[in-house]
Amino acid sequence: MSRIASWVSLGVITLVVVAVLCAVASLRYAVMPVYPALPSPDYQLQATIAFVGAALALALGFGAALSAARVTAHRARIVAIGGASVLGVGLVASVAALMIP
Repeated sequence: MSRIASWVSLGVITLVVVAVLCAVASLRYAVMPVYPALPSPDYQLQATIAFVGAALALALGFGAALSAARVTAHRARIVAIGGASVLGVGLVASVAALMIP
């Protein structure tokens, strides 16, 4: 895997995760999805959790891309582990943002 391919693949994964987390941060319910209606969720806490997760995913993706650019021997493994880590952070942050408040 070339240096450019590692940057592009990790960049695409990171941008998709950050975009999804920004969408989760702006999510508001017009009608509560369950009946009887639960107490009103704390949208500010939801947005904070999602934005912290997005920042963490961005930092993790950038760090993995830098590491993959420097190490030539195991570049594909670093990209795979870095991409999986970014996706995992995005999944945990989106679930936490939607479930905790």
